[in-house]
Amino acid sequence: MLGTKDKRATEKATYRRNILSGTVVVVLVFLAGLSLDVLPRAVFSQAVQRSDWSEATGPRYLSPIDLKLSPDGQRLYVVCEDSDLVLVVDTHNGHVTGRVKVGHRPKAIAVSPDGKALYVSNERDDTVTEIDAHSLQPHRTLEAGWGPVGVTTDRTGEVLYVANTLGNDVSLIDLLTGKEIKRLTAGTFPEYVALSRDGSQVFVSNLLARPGPSDQPPVSEITEIDARAQVVAERVLVPGVIQLRHIAQVPAKEGGYLLIPFMRPKNLNPLVQIEQGWYLTHGMAIVHPSPSHAGGLGKSRVSELLLDDIDQYYADGFGSATTPDGQRALVTAAGANIVSVVDTAKLNRFSNRMPLDKPEALADRLDSARQFVVHRIPTGLDPTAIAVGPSSRFAYIANRLDDTVSVLDLQKLAIASTIDLGGPKEITAVRRGERLFSTQVTVFRDNWHVLHVIPMKDFPMG
Repeated sequence: MLGTKDKRATEKATYRRNILSGTVVVVLVFLAGLSLDVLPRAVFSQAVQRSDWSEATGPRYLSPIDLKLSPDGQRLYVVCEDSDLVLVVDTHNGHVTGRVKVGHRPKAIAVSPDGKALYVSNERDDTVTEIDAHSLQPHRTLEAGWGPVGVTTDRTGEVLYVANTLGNDVSLIDLLTGKEIKRLTAGTFPEYVALSRDGSQVFVSNLLARPGPSDQPPVSEITEIDARAQVVAERVLVPGVIQLRHIAQVPAKEGGYLLIPFMRPKNLNPLVQIEQGWYLTHGMAIVHPSPSHAGGLGKSRVSELLLDDIDQYYADGFGSATTPDGQRALVTAAGANIVSVVDTAKLNRFSNRMPLDKPEALADRLDSARQFVVHRIPTGLDPTAIAVGPSSRFAYIANRLDDTVSVLDLQKLAIASTIDLGGPKEITAVRRGERLFSTQVTVFRDNWHVLHVIPMKDFPMG
């Protein structure tokens, strides 16, 4: 007889395999309709043969997936998902000054309001590692739900919110006792969380669309939690999009809205139109959170804008951040190795002209981005999370597939330096394959839009 914990682990492993099997079938069916002459057959063959999806042997890459700054901006904490490490970088000289071993497949990190504790989600262990930020020693391991990713504390630092991807819920953990006190239902595959600037709300982005008819466009959800009452206050619907990722909120003086990267599929288009393009576009949701009032919460307002431009595509929007002064917003395109710099004043002027009751009014306009994107800056390979320093001078971008962090000078709008985190220098066939499938720089020129259905950051195909 299996114990409760073993049974839970077995159920989770089965669920994972079912998700992955479905993904592989979809990929192969789509590829069957395309010419495979241009696909490197060795890579494709290796991907198909790895039916057990076990981890490859050989060099263990770091694969930085998330990062956060200490409150004073002196330290950069970098989560490395393939090495089960958190690295500490001195922002003055770019040197790695500390390494902390955490659980298996760490995904995200939160820093306590006083900067004394770090919280790292371990997706494969269903846990969160609490780290003493001074000694850089793990303090305790907190139990979470299935597949934890996004983490944030409340404003007091007393409650930890954890997005459980496979459980479709959010754990609330009392940090005094280390015990879960509540679990709230989220959307489908909740991945990232963010505390509002005033501490009153916690926002959860859900990677997958809500269940619905296959002959209808997808509808995704931002789950809005009242941090004081610890209940779901609103389920904000974002029509026509999937893969909502990192959440950034601009300061109140600039509008106080959220910016969340998304992917917009044209899933009702006949597949024969793939060669003509326009099967997927990429942009960001602008969410004006519901205002608090005596009777509770009002209704949030959503609008959608593309970050793609005419004949220029910025695939796989992932990380988002704003400068403390609110003048700029940053969004990474993980599949294009680019960070887009948004002038929020221009964005405000442009979005104020959009109809309040029609979130998709400009969702298909490829000429919108040039109205508010002021620069596109090349990064390393597969840029994911972004952290902006307290002075608004520098931003730090994790590059997952080359084990580096790009340091972006926000005054010069150029990469000032690149921090080598110390990963292996050998590039294996598996790593080359992962880079191939994750990078979409040439994909759109060849119209391989279908490769976006592969969730590479969760299931590397090699």
